[in-house]
Amino acid sequence: MLDEGSLKVLVLRYPGVCVDCGHTLDPGDKAYWDESTGSVMCIVCPTSVADPFALLSTETIARGTAGRSAGAEFQRRLRRSLTPATIAWRKGQEGEMALGALLDRRRTVERDIEVLHDRRIPGSKANIDHIVIAPSGVYVINAKKWTGKIEVKNPIRGRDRLIVGGRDRTRHVESSADEGRVVKEALEDDVPVRAAVCFVEGDWAGLWRSSWVDGTLVASPRGLLRRLGKGGPIGAEGRDLIARQLAEAFPEA
Repeated sequence: MLDEGSLKVLVLRYPGVCVDCGHTLDPGDKAYWDESTGSVMCIVCPTSVADPFALLSTETIARGTAGRSAGAEFQRRLRRSLTPATIAWRKGQEGEMALGALLDRRRTVERDIEVLHDRRIPGSKANIDHIVIAPSGVYVINAKKWTGKIEVKNPIRGRDRLIVGGRDRTRHVESSADEGRVVKEALEDDVPVRAAVCFVEGDWAGLWRSSWVDGTLVASPRGLLRRLGKGGPIGAEGRDLIARQLAEAFPEA
């Protein structure tokens, strides 16, 4: 029998055998893991826990705090000097906090998404601003507080480009796509993962407040929330399970 207090849900890296039913679990399967004994157990087989999901749902998800690491970096740089680069960190924090507040409100009012903020990518200095688990899939979101006209160039030939305030900002879309791929690797193949860049400010004249740049969503907060509200195959229990899995894979920054 597994120790309920030590139960965690994870994706197996190695094969195992369920201690309850004897079923063979393969690498990539989701299973309960007892960190005190190293034992594994099927998520769907009968156990001494009458409702395993109910047990999980009572545990608090470490959702993180939007903009916390950007704010800490701003304070660190401010102690040395006030430069444009220092101010940029403050603007970054403000953008993450603004979008984080909207996402948290959506989660608590509509209850159709799960949200994680300011996640560290193991083995990297980079962090992920927000991860949202919606019915239609997982969204890996980079928040930006930039001003100026937002333009998306989708030429017939050549790569898509993102222009903000007359400057080519496509590399930020590419870095968001990289973060999306990292999150995708932590999930099962059938879970859709989309990268997104959300501008909390900026001039969206001429756009429908959302567009695509080489498969990455570029949107205003309103356009992003509209996308998150679309239906999909991931129910409430699935969203909770994925949120817990990603909270462990990508700790708070």
